[in-house]
Amino acid sequence: MSEEELRQEIFKRSESNKAKLIELIESGEAILLAGAGVTASMFVTWKGLVEEFQRVATEAQPDFAPFDDTAENYLDFFDRVKAVLIAEIYTNVIMQKFHTDTFEDYHKLLVSMPFRGFVTTNYDTVLENALTHLTRKSQMPVSIDEGINAKVLLSFFKSLNYNKLNARKIFHIHGLNYTPNTILLSQSEYMEKYGYILTPPTPPVLAELANPDLTQDQINKILSQSSLRWTAHRKILWSLLATRRVIFMGFSIEDPYFLQMLNMVKDDLNTYDDEVHMAVFRLAEGGAAKAAKIVKELSQYGIECVFYEDDQSYSGFSKFVSELSGAVSIHPSIPREEHPDAAAAQQEGSENVVDEQQEIPDWMNDQNRVLSKDIRNED
Repeated sequence: MSEEELRQEIFKRSESNKAKLIELIESGEAILLAGAGVTASMFVTWKGLVEEFQRVATEAQPDFAPFDDTAENYLDFFDRVKAVLIAEIYTNVIMQKFHTDTFEDYHKLLVSMPFRGFVTTNYDTVLENALTHLTRKSQMPVSIDEGINAKVLLSFFKSLNYNKLNARKIFHIHGLNYTPNTILLSQSEYMEKYGYILTPPTPPVLAELANPDLTQDQINKILSQSSLRWTAHRKILWSLLATRRVIFMGFSIEDPYFLQMLNMVKDDLNTYDDEVHMAVFRLAEGGAAKAAKIVKELSQYGIECVFYEDDQSYSGFSKFVSELSGAVSIHPSIPREEHPDAAAAQQEGSENVVDEQQEIPDWMNDQNRVLSKDIRNED
């Protein structure tokens, strides 16, 4: 089959899945899981981040070996970087590269759709910024920190049930740029937070654990190597993938730890060739064979795929979100975040703040149509 024939076949199936995607979002049952591609237009790429850390590490240690993608992966590279930088410099690079108080129009369209909640692997607060602008209420990001009160995590899960007292929240499962203890970037950080390594050895675990001289760190390392330590990250991600319907956007689905979690859920619940989750991918020229491989691989996890056309401008995602938001209707029965009343709107002189007599879903649909039109006009 030629590239063009395969491409047409992929898009034909994708259109059918897109109808399912719209229906799932409209149901209010879906959780958006946002990867780097959702905010990539505003920040450095992974390649750019590697180059920046390469520069900083070389300044600290002139003979620092450059990144070689044929000999190591990103996770191992960042561990090498951590070994030569003091902690403050390492975390400052992340904060400087991913700090922002802004967002783009399509982010507002994205958060205006009736997702139950949002989970992201991104370190930035772009989705919070967009949701704050939409609701006129400050959004407090949720992440897993050593000193965090467990009630904060509980509030995120309660918000997934559309409790009127709990507005929709955004959970940063891989940390926030301004809280160093929450960041997952290197192999050792992933191993610590997820509680396992990708290629565990097979030692006699019980015999090792029976050693009375082991420190707690040594015990944790043995448990991680044997995939026996269920950390908060691991529990939360498993529970979301096993009990909720997730829509992946901006993911390459190549994160080895995410794939391992999908494998665990597959083994526990037999998700093979089922309709559980959905994922949205770009399809550029010459990418049909890779797209077909993705469809086949993800079917074992119960993930159906939707593709959008894109080119080297990488503008395809914003256009896709614009079209999707225009197709999604917001059901009146789905509660929404509280909005300022009409008096507050008049005081602020804003025409976009919700009037207390106007239905929230109607208002959101109005905003979607306006934003979608603006984006299409700009394109």
